Parts: sequence; structure tokens; C-alpha cells
Amino acid sequence: MKTNLIAGAVLALAALSLQGCGGGGDGADSAATSAAAAPSPKPAPVLIEEYGDSTTYGNGLSTSEPAVLQALLGDVAIVSNQGRGGWDSGMFYNLPWSKTMADSKARVVTINVGMNDAYPSHAISVDQYGQFLTALVQTARGAGKTVVLYEPNPSCDPLRVDLPKYVAKLNAVAADQDVPVVHHYSVISAMPDWQKLIPDCVHPSPALYAQIAQMNAIALAPMVKALAQ
Repeated sequence: MKTNLIAGAVLALAALSLQGCGGGGDGADSAATSAAAAPSPKPAPVLIEEYGDSTTYGNGLSTSEPAVLQALLGDVAIVSNQGRGGWDSGMFYNLPWSKTMADSKARVVTINVGMNDAYPSHAISVDQYGQFLTALVQTARGAGKTVVLYEPNPSCDPLRVDLPKYVAKLNAVAADQDVPVVHHYSVISAMPDWQKLIPDCVHPSPALYAQIAQMNAIALAPMVKALAQ
């Protein structure tokens, strides 16, 4: 799985890096021909804002998924870490989200919420989560953003036993709103001994962050390429 993800990311990013490259003359061409064959100006990097809870922010680690994603995408994109520890979907909605999106210069917005919505003290039901998530998607789209949903990673925290229900609701919202999803929960849950990659049962280890970022790069690289043209 990891080899395939890396290969896919390399191919997608290699194609992206070739954009705007042009050939030169053989020395015998006229100055006008050489000028015509000069490379096109490099497009401005595409701003990506990644919104989420502490699993996006990085939880005090030396790395985070947005940082690894930035390294994978390179200078064709700027990845902004908008993770906030302890936040749920309702908190993002009440920023207010509408003003946040209106003020944002991002071309792409990713949303990774659900881990805290599934925590009992946040008192957000599965249906309420779906309503907030739908509003987040629709508002961001209304502000001209390309939206991508990220499934939360799995958790072995017994207080988050209902997390699969929230993941299912996220996928239902994605299907209803026709937005792409990166399936972190289902892919990581299928890994042998995945719990060892999430030491505190909530936050990924640096190694797992790297794999999550690779999955996200595969999804985002074609979007960045299209938006940069």
C-alpha cells in the first residue's frame, strides 16, 4: 500500500512539475524563434488551507500532515495549517465560517473534523455533525473554493467508540454534495496493528502522518495542476 501511494504521488507531482517547461533552439534558430520557444512564466503557487482538529495541527510534534504535504507538493502550492486543537465541526461553523471563507485567499480548502465530534463531552450528534459538515462544504464552495473532505484517522480511544458512525455520515455528506473524500479511516483501519501507529489512540505518529500526507498529495496534485493553468 505504502509503495503504491508513494509511486502515485511521485507520478502526479512529476507531471505537475513539468508544467510550463519549454524547449530551446539548436543555436541556428533566429532570435525570434528562440524567444518564442522560451519557457512560459511560472504560475503562482496554489494556496491550500487545511482545516481540522489537533490531528491536522500536529499535537505538538515536530511535524504535521500539512508540513509533509507541503514537502510533497513543492513550490507549486502553499499549504496553510489551519488545525485547531480540540475543535469540532460546530466550532468551525461558528467562527463564523462564512466570514472565514469570504476572507480566505485559498483556492483549495480541506476539512478534517469528526474526531472531537465523536467525543461525548462535545455533545454533537451524528445528525448534527452532518448538518454542520454540509454547511461547511456549501459555504466554502459558495466562496469559490475547491473542497476536499478528509476522513478522520481511526481511534482506539474507548470514549470515541462511535467514530465510525461519524465517518459514515461524512461519506454520506460527500456523496450528497459531490465532493471528493480521502479515505484515511478505512485505509488505516485495514493496516495490520494500526493502533501502534497512533500511540495515544487519537494522534498519528510521524510515520503515519507521512503516509496520510502521501494519500492527500495523490488527491490534491491533479487539482493543483488544474488550478495553476
